[in-house]
This record gives sequence, C-alpha cells and structure tokens, in this order.
Amino acid sequence: MSRVEHRVVAERQDHLVDGAQERRQVPAGQVEATDRAGEDHVAGDGLSPVHEHDAAGRVPGRQAHGELRRAEAERLDVTDYQAFKQHIEGVHQRHGRIDYLFNNAGMSSFKSLETTEEEWDRVIDVNLKSVFLGCKSVVPVMKTQGSGNIINNASEIGVVGAKNTLAYGAAKGGVIQMTKGLSLDLATTGIRVNVLCPGITATPLLLDSITNHPNPEERRNFLEGTIPIHRMADPMEQAKAALFLASDDSSFMTGASLVVDGGWTAQ
Repeated sequence: MSRVEHRVVAERQDHLVDGAQERRQVPAGQVEATDRAGEDHVAGDGLSPVHEHDAAGRVPGRQAHGELRRAEAERLDVTDYQAFKQHIEGVHQRHGRIDYLFNNAGMSSFKSLETTEEEWDRVIDVNLKSVFLGCKSVVPVMKTQGSGNIINNASEIGVVGAKNTLAYGAAKGGVIQMTKGLSLDLATTGIRVNVLCPGITATPLLLDSITNHPNPEERRNFLEGTIPIHRMADPMEQAKAALFLASDDSSFMTGASLVVDGGWTAQ
C-alpha cells in the first residue's frame, strides 16, 4: 500500500498532501513549513505496515504532527481510485472545501531494462497513476467551489535523463507532462496545476542509505559532487518550494515546473 499524507487546513484553507511510503521526497519539513504559515492542519497518512500510527493517529518520528493544532490520520492506497475518491469526499464533507492537493506519492527504482514487468507496473502506479487519481478525485470538488491548487511532485530525473532510472524517469517525466496538459484543461476554472521537481534531498531515507553504504563518506561526497553547489537540499528547502506553489505568491503560475536541484539540471 502506498503512503499518502493528506493535510487539511481547518481555519482558513483546506489542504491535502499526499506522500509515499516507499520514498518520502518531502518529509516532515513540509508539515513544519506549512505550520509556520499560521494554519491549522488535518493530516492523514496512508501507510504500509512499515509506518504505523500511534493511538492518537500520529506517525512515529513525525514530531511536526504533534505541533499542529489539529490533525487526523488515515490509511489510503493512492493507486486505488475508489479509495482515493472516497477519502477526498470524506475530507470535503468534514471540512467544507479543499484548497490545495499536493500529490507527493513516490518510490525509487534504479534499474534499466532488467526491470521486471511487475516492478515497472509498481513504479508507474505509485509515481504516475497516483497523481492522475489524485487529480481526478479532487478536481470535481475544486470545480464546485470555483478555485483550487494542485501541486504534483516529480523529480529532476523527470527533466533530464539519468542512467538506471528507466521506470522512475518515465513516471516522473509523465507527471511533468500531465501537469502541463491538465493546467491547460483547467485554465479557465480557477484551478492552478504546477509541478515541483526536487533534486537530491537529505531525507531520512537518503541519509540512512548513506550510513548503510560500505563507505558512507565516499557515497556522500559522490552525491554532493554531482550537484553544482556541492551540497544536498535540506528537506525544508523543498517544503518551502511546495508551500510557495500552494500559496497566493504563485497566483500567476500554472503549468509550470519548479526545479529545486542546486543547479543539477543546468549542467
């Protein structure tokens, strides 16, 4: 089951934010950045058994959830249209509106043609199909209220090619093109659609992979050496970029790709 994280603001705006259990590209920093904007949140998480909630509905290790004024947690498989649709309908019924959706489900795959058909389908389903289903589920709500904002999470690998990322690159490139097409379809409805393309980011998952590498220092130096500014992004930097796209500060942006990669794709 794919990890989903939905955030809904109770006082001023209602937000849905989707994250992934296999690869969380924008982790707790997204919650913290949004919380600093002075909003209340309802957070729901669709989790695999790897990520369980406590009795209060919080995700262990997600201290930011405890700092929110209001939070809810919910399991959801983002590759299941009916489950996604019912979840969004439930949130809408409880809170009256949904002002932005952040499609953030994702998983990694570092293979080329040795990728099995099953692996290909899984990567496409989690990284690309989930974005389609999220948009398909939330747009009717946003059309009814006459406004809305969708942010899709892609990757720098969706902008340029990279070795051994065949399925992942295809999925993320698809997210970028889907964003552009949907932004045109919805241009006169009051709904904006943009895509965030993060670069290498120091998420807990990535840092764990460095720690578990046979030569952690060599691995870190290699990753940072591929980035022109010679460091990985802090998760908060990606969270702030997502928050910018979700805010009125980006009110004239739709169909745009915001690349936050330290210059990686400029090479």
